[in-house]
Amino acid sequence: MDPAEGNYTLKEGLAVVDHGEETNPLAMEMVQCIIEKGRPDLMNTYPLPLYEGETADGNAMSANSKTFPEPLTVDLLEKHQEISENAKAAIQ
Repeated sequence: MDPAEGNYTLKEGLAVVDHGEETNPLAMEMVQCIIEKGRPDLMNTYPLPLYEGETADGNAMSANSKTFPEPLTVDLLEKHQEISENAKAAIQ
């Protein structure tokens, strides 16, 4: 059963934020290591392709997966955080 409201599927998120000259030069290496070394095991448990070249058995994947048309930016993240905080305040 895979309800339209959501499902058990876990997704991880990785990002390297460009801070100009203050950007940690090892950040991209660390993200690449996580993708290359950690993703294969994660795909065995939660087979949900996220990156180019990944595939999974269709029977093991979510039937209601959603892809967003725009990338997550700091501005968009802040808007989502504001929506979340407003929703929390409304129920208190």
